[in-house]
Order: sequence, then structure tokens, then C-alpha cells
Amino acid sequence: MKRILIANRGEIALRIIRSLREMDIETVAVYSDADQYAPHVNAADFAIALGPGPSTESYLRMDAIIESAKQLQVEGIHPGYGFLSENAVFAEKVTKAGITFIGPSPDSIRTMGSKLAAKEAVAAYKTPLVPGTAEAITDREDELPTQRASWSARSVPRVGTKAECAQQIAQRLTPARSSAKAVPSRSRSRLGREFASLKTLLCRVARVFSGTDRPTNPAEPVPQADPATVDR
Repeated sequence: MKRILIANRGEIALRIIRSLREMDIETVAVYSDADQYAPHVNAADFAIALGPGPSTESYLRMDAIIESAKQLQVEGIHPGYGFLSENAVFAEKVTKAGITFIGPSPDSIRTMGSKLAAKEAVAAYKTPLVPGTAEAITDREDELPTQRASWSARSVPRVGTKAECAQQIAQRLTPARSSAKAVPSRSRSRLGREFASLKTLLCRVARVFSGTDRPTNPAEPVPQADPATVDR
């Protein structure tokens, strides 16, 4: 290849530009109006504007990027990371335009972009898998294993009787359940998926337990028992 377009910005674009320069390959940078004086724009051999500052109007405009590549007769497009790097549709469009997509194939992106599809794919090769959900979670009432919360006891300091510890677990699990209910909608809006994996939901629960993602109105703390009377 003699000329490659980097469909990204910032540090990753600079790293790609530096590597390509060492390989005597010309580079094309793309930028939004807000990034017209960014370092990656000045570092590239060519630069072309994509649109206004918001990424949805610039760096995520697939057709604009591909059209820019055609205008400058580039042979390959490197997506960097983030933005369109894991977008199978973009990879397909680039390939259909006769340009090399420097990254995984569209099929690979689709497969590995879904945890369930990825597990199914590697299971065919008898690869050991971490136990977990094998189907999509679509029933919000069953998102969290509230009836099997014994595992949560390890996440809550053991202070007080067993009954008091159980009450602490219940109080912390309630806001975690409320927080997790929002996950499928975010997953749907950002990734176009109709479900969230159990791992995503439980990670949110873990943050609530650890205190790094507390609800706006947390429940009143459970009165702590005298250590001398703790039921061990």
C-alpha cells in the first residue's frame, strides 16, 4: 500500500501515522471542525474535514469517510480503536468500495461483538468456557438472581448477627436492581442490541456493593452491633 486513511483522531491516529511513515506509506487524516488544529492533522501527509464537532456528524459518518478515501485514492483505511473500529457495517462498506479495511473481517466483528455469539463460536472448537448465561436476558423481572443472593454475603462486611447481615445484603441489592434495570435500554441505544448479558448486570451490582456507584438516595445504614456480641 502507498496511502492509508486513518479514520480516527488523537493519540491512536498519531501512533498509526508514525508507524506508516516508518514504512514509507503516505497518511491521510480526517478531522472534525473542533479538531482542525489537532496534532494528528498536522502530522499526516494529507487531511480532510468530515464535519462539525460532534462525532455523530464527523468521525461516525461512514459514507463521508469512504468518499474522502476515494477522493484521495487511498488503498486502505485503518479505523484505530473506538469509533467505527468494531462496526461490521463500516467494514463491509469499505470492502465493497474496493478499499482494504485494516482490521477483522465483518463476520468476525459481528461474532466477537456479541458475547453469546462469541461463546457459541469458540464452543465449536471445544474451548473451555467460563460458566454463565447461554441465552439473552429479555425479562427484566429476572435480570438479577435476587432469590440466590447467598453469593452477595462475601461482598458485605460481616458485622452483626446473621439476620442483620441478611438485612444489609437486601438493602444493598435493592438499589443495585434498580440501577441494573437501565442497562438494557443503554445497551439498546448504544449497540442496537435488545438484551444485556448477565455479566453486564452483575458488574453494575458489584459497583453498588463496593460503594463506587451508590444510588442517589441510599437506604439508611443498618445499626451496627457491638463486636462483642457478634454471632460468629
